[in-house]
Amino acid sequence: MALTKVSRGLLSTSIVDNGNATAITIDSSENVGIGTSSPDKTLHVVGSDGVTTFSGYGSRDFFVLENNQNCNFQIVSNSSNAGNILFSDEGASGRGILKYDHASDFMSFTTAATERMRIDSSGRVGIGVTNPSSYYAKDLVVSAADEGGITIAGGTNDQNYLMFADGTSGSSQYKGYIGYDHPTDMMQMVTHGALRFYNGASGSEMGRFDASGNLLVNRTPAFTTAKMEIQSDAGDASTLALNSINTDGSILEFYKAGNAVGSIGTYSGTLTVNSSYTGIMLDDTNNVLRPTNASGGSRDAIISLGTSSQRFKDIYRSGSTISTSDRNMKQDIRDLTDAERNVAVAAKGLLKAFRFIDTVAAEGDSANIHFGIIAQDLAAAFEAEGLDANDYQVYKSDTFTDDDGNEQTRLGICYENLLAFIIAAI
Repeated sequence: MALTKVSRGLLSTSIVDNGNATAITIDSSENVGIGTSSPDKTLHVVGSDGVTTFSGYGSRDFFVLENNQNCNFQIVSNSSNAGNILFSDEGASGRGILKYDHASDFMSFTTAATERMRIDSSGRVGIGVTNPSSYYAKDLVVSAADEGGITIAGGTNDQNYLMFADGTSGSSQYKGYIGYDHPTDMMQMVTHGALRFYNGASGSEMGRFDASGNLLVNRTPAFTTAKMEIQSDAGDASTLALNSINTDGSILEFYKAGNAVGSIGTYSGTLTVNSSYTGIMLDDTNNVLRPTNASGGSRDAIISLGTSSQRFKDIYRSGSTISTSDRNMKQDIRDLTDAERNVAVAAKGLLKAFRFIDTVAAEGDSANIHFGIIAQDLAAAFEAEGLDANDYQVYKSDTFTDDDGNEQTRLGICYENLLAFIIAAI
């Protein structure tokens, strides 16, 4: 465009091109219009195709808006078009774009010729997505590629937070929040590397993952001996409640090196504690403690209580010990032989008084005196009559390896059967 004439009127000054068209207008309010003869702003630029370009070189600022009060830069387009600010390399198309779409009322930001962020008509923000309103939590939606995400960066001695607020004063500013402690100095080792969870309403920390990966719930010690620790001071309230809806089965399972070793669950609505093969049911309906299989079903006459090397001590009971004696469950029923009667008579005279060595070692002279038969003496009585004591349920020989790896043999007496055996000789 070649400028040829300056026209000065009462209210404005115009510069026209060689086609006698107004190119630049300065009105009485000192508004400057480029491409328009009626500017309504300090600088009003209209391009022939709606695109206006400001070009600069080097590191200099080419276009500056400066005002001591409010400063506005306005792009006007009709309601069916979009207003754009384009940032380009010299001679290249727009690589960065700030755009407002009037038809859909959204603003978008573009870099490297790709839209990166959008603010829709409701003020919802989408980063990497163009439809934040399509998501459930839609006020801020971030679409991240593989290994992408959101980072809150802090210094090595900083504490950073994600806050949940319902007000701007007092505890309303932090009704709940998640915090991470970066401190590395020894004075702050209690919180070093801890991801913490807070209930702002109570003003207390509710839980944390510490630097060792331990989960602490309602507990904030400097050291812990468990990978997960839950502390409660709620009186009669449960510290931990696990609820399985409508179905029986495992509620809590235990593993060793990835292999299942046991569980706690329910069977027919009753609590069971199970290993891989055996279990115990706490039967509230019948007020009994009974053996089960691994899934809680019945397991009859298989599970023993203790072994020869892992024994219970005293058994306290108010009822009787019941042993199955149903004829329908027995065979080879007969009277005692003469040899067996002779052993029974001999057994009657084998009764001794004694104290256990380990009890004396623990209690000294206060250890109790017991009455019974020495198992070796009973075995000798059977052998004297040409019988093997191992063939009879009155005598038991068990071999096991102790905690030191030494093989041990321990003999026992079944006094229930021995008493009936002696009575038979009377």
